[in-house]
Amino acid sequence: MSTDTILFDLNFRPGIDRESTEYASKGGWYNGDKVRFRAGKPENIRGYEKRSPNSFIGTGRTSHAFANNSGIQHLSFGTESHLYIYVGGNNFDITPIRSSITTSGTFSTAASSTRISVSVTNHGASKGDYFTLVSSTTVGGNLVFNNAHYEVLSATDNNFTFTTTVAASATTNNVSRANIQFNIASGGTLNVAALGWGIGVYNAGVSITGARAWNQPAAANADSLTLPLRQWGLDNFGEDLLALPKQGRLFVWEESGGTSSKAVLVTASPSSSNFMFVSQQDRHVICLGTNGIDGVFDPMLVRWSDQNDYANWSVNVSSTSGQNQLGDGSKIVTGMNTRNQSLIWTDNALHAMEFVGPPFIFNFRQLGSNCGIAGQHAAAEIDGRVFWMGLKDFFMYDGGVNALPCTVRRFVFDDFNYDQKDKVYAGTNQEFREITWLYPSANSSDIDRYVSYNPVENYWTFGTTIFTTWEDRSVFSNMLTTGKEDDGDNYLYTNEPEGIFTADGQRQEAFLESSEFDTTPPAYGPGDNIIYLDRIVPDFTINDGGIVTMKMKLKRFPNGTITEKGPFTVTPTTQFIRTRARSRQAIIRISTSTGGTSWRLGSIRMDVAQDGKR
Repeated sequence: MSTDTILFDLNFRPGIDRESTEYASKGGWYNGDKVRFRAGKPENIRGYEKRSPNSFIGTGRTSHAFANNSGIQHLSFGTESHLYIYVGGNNFDITPIRSSITTSGTFSTAASSTRISVSVTNHGASKGDYFTLVSSTTVGGNLVFNNAHYEVLSATDNNFTFTTTVAASATTNNVSRANIQFNIASGGTLNVAALGWGIGVYNAGVSITGARAWNQPAAANADSLTLPLRQWGLDNFGEDLLALPKQGRLFVWEESGGTSSKAVLVTASPSSSNFMFVSQQDRHVICLGTNGIDGVFDPMLVRWSDQNDYANWSVNVSSTSGQNQLGDGSKIVTGMNTRNQSLIWTDNALHAMEFVGPPFIFNFRQLGSNCGIAGQHAAAEIDGRVFWMGLKDFFMYDGGVNALPCTVRRFVFDDFNYDQKDKVYAGTNQEFREITWLYPSANSSDIDRYVSYNPVENYWTFGTTIFTTWEDRSVFSNMLTTGKEDDGDNYLYTNEPEGIFTADGQRQEAFLESSEFDTTPPAYGPGDNIIYLDRIVPDFTINDGGIVTMKMKLKRFPNGTITEKGPFTVTPTTQFIRTRARSRQAIIRISTSTGGTSWRLGSIRMDVAQDGKR
């Protein structure tokens, strides 16, 4: 080291700032993935591992944890096609049964083929639905079904097809007596615009305003409809689980029936609702965007059951059941139970719903406007405050509605798939006082990114993710998430368990990159000299065997050519890194080099010297 060098600290602000250019954001961090800040210092987040080795059908869209009266932990989660309960280390299928038929149907097979055709009348199934063959005689020469579960590949009124894992040994047309249980119809995997001939004036041509000629589909921004993503409203009523698929009926899974039982229809519930939750303080079931007492569907209607009775929806003098229509919006999106009240969001406003008892039962008041929510699961509560993601801003309610100052706002909303906004999923991490939103980026049809906010230390981070739902540690000792792996299989994961810094056994990529900073130390005063960077003195806490990589990007002018130095390897024993570089501005990048590495950055110091103007 030259005697002319001086040692100075690089002090970066906590959090990531993407609201300006890299140079304009100097003094902070500009990019990263799977990092957080604790007491102002960055560290890589812990990893995850499979909770259960068994995959499940569909993509997790909703989850809810609860315990029975004996304290046994349960996690319910729903996909576009199935409803599951996780208990005792296993996933159990509790999807409601739409119909169960025992019939003599014709099972047609072809030798060496796994495809089977079933001729049976009035089955009511559609492509993408699921069914169980509870019992059947042998077909295809070698195929025996006993509680086997299959997907409908194609369907007509009196026929449907499916495939097996084993090919038939013979071409047959067996008439077999079978017990077939059909699940409730599967829902959508995407929000899809339905463009067709179902609305408007039929074949009227352009002579009528708004009409279309034959064979001209509607435009997406005209009179199109949206086929919705299958979401679920899940909540516990005591130790039982209540479940409502979007635009469907209310179902109940009774814990006393065990994991072999299915959720069953609550027959008196509204015939269609968009969402459901339980007001736990007063034990009413709340349906949102629902059919009223008159049977007419109203997207702005709130309807609730009798107190302590999810099966009673009759409005009379002996019941607390009722309904109320909200204003300010075109539809109710979602709601949630909080400590002292329930909150309900329309697509434009936030309302409070407070239990007051007979004769009015509930009092409703509007809390804010122009603060709509992205989707049904885009809100989370932490420390008595509720945070949610809108369509252009993040919001908080703590007695009043406020938009959150956000240092990554443009980054998130400029790269957001608004068509799939309903997939946004919010969760909390009480351990680190964080709220995390999982969301789909602009070029993705499914969740692939996250953004996190720490309201205590007031910083934002973002990154990539495989998770689609999020359940904080409360009932369970660890966070539980559902996620989709690269091969398309879906699993339940333990998220951020102690001591795990791998992605289900594989290296978990984590990195943090600074904004551009001037390499001139304060001791040199203002100037435009090029600075000679002799060495970096890193201050890391790294676990035994862990390795961190550092890289420098150097420029002599803000819009000049970038040159790189590194990568440099940092271990728990690294004292300094010799760089021998020259620049006016620099960027530092820190990344996880090996699987299982845990690191935390204290500070970075640099040995520098003035090196002239050229």
